[in-house]
Amino acid sequence: MPYSQLNWDGFYDAMRDLSWIEAGSINIVVLNGVSLYRRNPNLFQRFASLLDAVGAQWAKPVTEDGPWDRRPRPLHVLFASSRKSDLPLPLLDINI
Repeated sequence: MPYSQLNWDGFYDAMRDLSWIEAGSINIVVLNGVSLYRRNPNLFQRFASLLDAVGAQWAKPVTEDGPWDRRPRPLHVLFASSRKSDLPLPLLDINI
């Protein structure tokens, strides 16, 4: 992906441009995401909120009679951890 911004705007733009992934759902696995939550809950909250916003964008169809038109696609994010002690995480109040 041709994104060079290493900030939240660049991450958001890159996640919205996943058209190169074959049709179907978009599945993302975040390894050790729980560690980020434990070390910096505010940063994790921002990360989760951006993923939620991106998922909302992908859930909408694009019908503008252009080459970028697409049907809605589900975006699934799995936070994986190999340590049982990492669970359960508290529910997040995600505000977009």
